[in-house]
Amino acid sequence: MTHLIFCRGQYRLRRVKAYIFLLAVMLSFSAFSYGQTILKGTVIDEKTGEAIIGATVLQKSTTHGVATGADGAFELQVQGSFPVTLVIRLVGYRAQEVEVYDAGEIIRILLREDLNLLDEVVVTGYVQQKRGVITASVFDVKSEEITDIHAASFDQKLEGRIPGVVISSNSGTPGTSVALRIRGTTSINAGNSPLYVVDGVFVNSGAIQQIGNGGQVVNSLADLNPNDIEKIEVLKDANATSIYGSRGANGVILITTKRGKYNAKTNISFGARLGLSKVRKLWDMVNGPEYATLANEVYLNDGGDPAKIPYPNPVSEPSYIEQKLDDIFRTGLQQNYFVNFSGGDARTTFYLGLDFNEQVGTNKPDDLKRYSLRINLDHKVSDKFRIGTSTSLSRVDRKIALTGNNTAAPIPSAIHPPANVPSRYEDGSYVVWGIHDSYLAMINDLDNRSSSNRLIGSLYGEYTIIDNLVFRTNWNIDYNTVDENIYYPTVTANAVSVNGRNTSAYTKRQTLINEQTLRYNTQLDKLHTLSFLIGNTIQKNNTSSRSITATGFPSDDFREITSSAIQTANGSSSENALISFFGRAAYDYKNKYIADLNVRIDGSSKFGTNNKWGTFPSAGLAWNLTEEEWFKASWVDGLKLRASYGITGNQNGIGNYTSYGLWSGGANYNDKSGLRSSQLANPELKWETTSQFNIGVDSHFFDNRLEVELNYYDKYTRDLLVNSPIPAISGFSSITRNDGEISNRGVELAINSTNVRNKNFTWTTSFNIAHNKNKIEKLENTIDQYSWIRMEQGQSMFTFYTYKQLYVDPQTGDAVIDDYNKDGQINADDRQYVGNALPIVNGGLDNTFRYRNFDLNLFLTYSIGNDVLYMFQYMLQHGGTRPAWGYTTGQLERWQKPGDITDVPRMTTKGLNYALRTDRFLEDGSFLKARSITLGYNFPRELISRFNINALRLFATGTNLFILTNYSGTDPEINVAGNDENTLGIDFATAPSPRSFLFGVNLTL
Repeated sequence: MTHLIFCRGQYRLRRVKAYIFLLAVMLSFSAFSYGQTILKGTVIDEKTGEAIIGATVLQKSTTHGVATGADGAFELQVQGSFPVTLVIRLVGYRAQEVEVYDAGEIIRILLREDLNLLDEVVVTGYVQQKRGVITASVFDVKSEEITDIHAASFDQKLEGRIPGVVISSNSGTPGTSVALRIRGTTSINAGNSPLYVVDGVFVNSGAIQQIGNGGQVVNSLADLNPNDIEKIEVLKDANATSIYGSRGANGVILITTKRGKYNAKTNISFGARLGLSKVRKLWDMVNGPEYATLANEVYLNDGGDPAKIPYPNPVSEPSYIEQKLDDIFRTGLQQNYFVNFSGGDARTTFYLGLDFNEQVGTNKPDDLKRYSLRINLDHKVSDKFRIGTSTSLSRVDRKIALTGNNTAAPIPSAIHPPANVPSRYEDGSYVVWGIHDSYLAMINDLDNRSSSNRLIGSLYGEYTIIDNLVFRTNWNIDYNTVDENIYYPTVTANAVSVNGRNTSAYTKRQTLINEQTLRYNTQLDKLHTLSFLIGNTIQKNNTSSRSITATGFPSDDFREITSSAIQTANGSSSENALISFFGRAAYDYKNKYIADLNVRIDGSSKFGTNNKWGTFPSAGLAWNLTEEEWFKASWVDGLKLRASYGITGNQNGIGNYTSYGLWSGGANYNDKSGLRSSQLANPELKWETTSQFNIGVDSHFFDNRLEVELNYYDKYTRDLLVNSPIPAISGFSSITRNDGEISNRGVELAINSTNVRNKNFTWTTSFNIAHNKNKIEKLENTIDQYSWIRMEQGQSMFTFYTYKQLYVDPQTGDAVIDDYNKDGQINADDRQYVGNALPIVNGGLDNTFRYRNFDLNLFLTYSIGNDVLYMFQYMLQHGGTRPAWGYTTGQLERWQKPGDITDVPRMTTKGLNYALRTDRFLEDGSFLKARSITLGYNFPRELISRFNINALRLFATGTNLFILTNYSGTDPEINVAGNDENTLGIDFATAPSPRSFLFGVNLTL
């Protein structure tokens, strides 16, 4: 019985074991079926399309997870049945949950930056701060926002992107100057350009050329390679800029270049761009028969004998104007190639950038070539000591066409002569007409070149003395040389009588800066954050120049100075020094209440004995309302109020020895050298100062999908540095002194929104608009510019001052001019203010659409309310008063018979019809411009990773594709006097900005 029971128990035991075995097999199969499934995918930055390294990919509600590799790829073993949910996280990005339905699907996951801008790190005066605790007005532009726009200099790429910053290219010449103003114009003679700081180095932005190009100057910022730039930050209010003292009066633009990362593999990026450009619009000129008809009409209206009209058969007159336009313009070429290497180990990071850029201009023979090299190194000598360098080398070669009001410029030389005047005689020689040279000689034979070599470098050492106490020293240099040469051949008016003319000039500018800072940061009880900074700067600037002009060459085949018969040389040098002491203190309570104080004391060698030193303080307050416990609006992610006030100084734009009495040699008598007084002293000359109050609101709504920034500012500049006239009995015509005040008040609004965001499609928009009211509050003497612009107390800068034409009398065809002072006669006293070149509002609108791997960007800029003087129309709608000149088609709208209604008077060389400068040539320059349209495609990671490629992008960009404007000229943004900061909005014989099409590729390994 016992045995039987045992056997039955053994049988039952075996049966239980069998069940257990069967269950184990089933569980194993289940585990094999679900647990061993491998998911593959890549994690990519939604905005840049680049691989994201180190992101964590987890299966939700499990501990299964991996990190993405160098190419953003991952392989994750998941459990359970499909669908499964993956959670992707990385600091600086928003966590993303993705549902996967198919094990065979290669997943492409897009991560968005964490748009909580309160945590974004922003560089301001010598420190880095989280945006949430900044009390100043700071706006940043990241490199990916402007990388697809091709321009010779980075400042051109910023147009329309920053509220309160007005940027316009003075011409379509590659590498020419750009007018950039932050919150208005604050000075007359001391300069209005902002301070540019590249990796802590104060760089010179003014041109140092000696040879004039007809009102245009080269842009020294074109020496910098835009492809090296990581981020650009614009400091706009006094609290952000006062720590830069005399340098920050007109705002500060901080440029951070790319650097390597610690513990990162070597990253290689290559880019190529190739494009074509074409002038969008040219001038409308009359043809040969039309010119003859107009010439006959002038003759008859002036009382000429009908039997002796100049052109008895007008329709038979030849027309050469179309050929001339074809001769001076061409299809431009743009090409750019760059390669960057970056990476690092545990102690050292590196970045190496090489770049070649060429822009063949649409205006013959304009050409620009830039070669650049950048090396950025950072090395941890120990846990406390760090050293590094930021160094760039560049060379820019230019071939330059003279422009503007210059008789040797190709544009006026081709267009000003009548349409029936050929460019060559029958024997092939050049036609020289009137005061103008042959435009063909200017293109083919005149040789105008320049070469610029530039070194911008910084060496730094940083030592942590104790925790949170860091000492840093910087040694910086900006070294720039420009070599210019222009040869006028014997066929030009400038050289025909002297058998050729050659001018060669060499200029060197060197800025040396040594700077020390000591900063301390601490946190008390996790509630109070304190930071302090003190520092000093020693700066020395030196400029030297020499030039030699030679004439009397054997022939145009011998152009070197040594081949000339007569040589005249000139040379000069000057220097100035600046020593500064500065400090900063900031307090932050729980990221809720923030206060900071800044002060800088500058001592300049430029000013008089009694006023060498200037003190420039500022203060700011901010309140983060969303940090308050009582603030319960869940749809508001961030709301900060801030206010600031500060004072900045200005010494730019005046000479190094302006306050001193100067003597010069060269006053020779009886073959003996002599001295003469060349400048009166002004020991009371002092700093031009600008005070600024700013109040602003920073806000974020709806899970950071809407960001709104609003600012109001009030700037007031005192003690303007101006050249004031003095009685001739003194022996001098003017002296530089402090006289005048200017105000700028304005409002800025910036809105960023994510309109649509789902798995495959996103649509984002950025919009900005700004209004600035400029006024000359005090000025003892009026100042006239370019015969059309007058600066006077009570008016704004860039106000047009001239005669006002009321209408053309329909019965007589004569212009009726406003008798402004009502004295019954028309004379200079009847001139009046008739318009202004400054816009009422301006800004930009940027839309980006992304669908899977495709992206489309449409960027528009606009300006409303600015006037433009179409001076080209004034010069070529002359009614016959310039008999050696042609006409624009506007002249065809002239009055011809009683009853005609027009604003173009009867053609005649008599009377006032064409004798006065009237507002008839002043036009509304408002515009809406398609600044750039870009279509791009990012190749899927799973496709290119097999070739060890991290990112591959193809794109096409169109620039200046269209413009909506009532302005009848070529471009409402160009300015003939780019070399004059007090002249704006005058369009005359200047190469217009072209329309361009660019194709590019970016490759990252």
